[in-house]
Amino acid sequence: MGKFEETLKWMFKQLPMFQRQGPVALKLDLSRMVDLLKRLGDPHKDLKYIHIAGTNGKGTSAHIIASVLQASGLRVGMYTSPHYKDFRERIKINGSFVEKSFVVDFIAHNKSKFEDLQPSFFELTFLMAVSYFKQQQPDIIILETGMGGRLDSTNVVDPLICLITNIGYDHQQFLGETLEEIAFEKGGIIKPKIPIVIGEFQQETAFVFEQLASELDAPLVYSKDLVQLNKQSDHPTLYQVDKIRDQFPTDLQGPFVERNLISAIALLKCLAHNYPALYSFEPKSLFKGLSTISSDTYYIGRWFIQSRNPLTIFDSAHNKEGLKETFESVSKMNQGQLHIVFATVADKDMDGILPLFPLDAKYYLTRADIPRAMDVSTLYKRMQESGLQGQKIENSVSALAVAKSTASEQDCILVVGSIFLIAELL
Repeated sequence: MGKFEETLKWMFKQLPMFQRQGPVALKLDLSRMVDLLKRLGDPHKDLKYIHIAGTNGKGTSAHIIASVLQASGLRVGMYTSPHYKDFRERIKINGSFVEKSFVVDFIAHNKSKFEDLQPSFFELTFLMAVSYFKQQQPDIIILETGMGGRLDSTNVVDPLICLITNIGYDHQQFLGETLEEIAFEKGGIIKPKIPIVIGEFQQETAFVFEQLASELDAPLVYSKDLVQLNKQSDHPTLYQVDKIRDQFPTDLQGPFVERNLISAIALLKCLAHNYPALYSFEPKSLFKGLSTISSDTYYIGRWFIQSRNPLTIFDSAHNKEGLKETFESVSKMNQGQLHIVFATVADKDMDGILPLFPLDAKYYLTRADIPRAMDVSTLYKRMQESGLQGQKIENSVSALAVAKSTASEQDCILVVGSIFLIAELL
């Protein structure tokens, strides 16, 4: 085992992460992060950030924005989570991963500085990211929150601009039981006098963001006011398009692309308006960036067509809003029998998501190889209670193989429910 693998093994063992172990790994308190950063010399300061929060679409919006900014000639840092195949996906500059040597050296040189505080996996990775960006000095950094916003580890930066993509039900045990409560936590990234873009106007949450922005004198704009569909206007800042994907061709696929394009383009327009010396919104770089998102930013795991005949789609949707749109999109594809390879985590709100599952699909119930996974027998029982028919297959690779051997060439296989399930099968 090399030094890089040994370093990651230590990180995963000593510093558990929420995605693998669940609530026990979370420590929602910024005071420790402030202390940790101070011990490292506050590497997060004097850098330019775009800060992104929201329930769904954070990662996709981040990659769209990054690709366009890269196409305009900027060196763009990205901090996103989780990773799929390589830990270093979380820390990139212009799509290139942080060097293995930096990961190893960062832990080796700084372990003694923070070990007594027992930082979480997410906190440690964020410390590593800002230290790397401080060294590399990219022109701008896109920073995705891990969960929530107000108490998220990333919420120690002073950004140039913020984006909140949307609000839905996820992580209610930490963020609140109502959309208003969740919006308040996500809205915690709003900073005094810093522009804030709201990706989707939602009646239940608009007043929360507007009140927070008003109290902090933060200019607030909704994406719909900068990028409009099916509406003619003489306003010079608005686009008049019938279908945004036709107007702005992109290499991304899937049911969420249009909404994320609108959020990302609105953010880019707002960035150019407020910081013209840094970035100019030019059609040439916009179209170039939108056409090469996957290759230029290492965008994977979302609505990924793994094979055809049968059509096999991997999608990272795992909460109520995401699953609803994924199932609706698949139902419109006019394929034959739908086969669903499904796994989830033990603390998932099954009562909230089970009514969304199509009754006529065939299910292959499995689990990702993480401690937090729901065991297959429990999952099978919950699915049966909802009238959903399937078979138990302990190994995810075997589950996909069985689905492919069962499906005809005209059928559709959907792999969904857990980011770690997708990561295992990519």
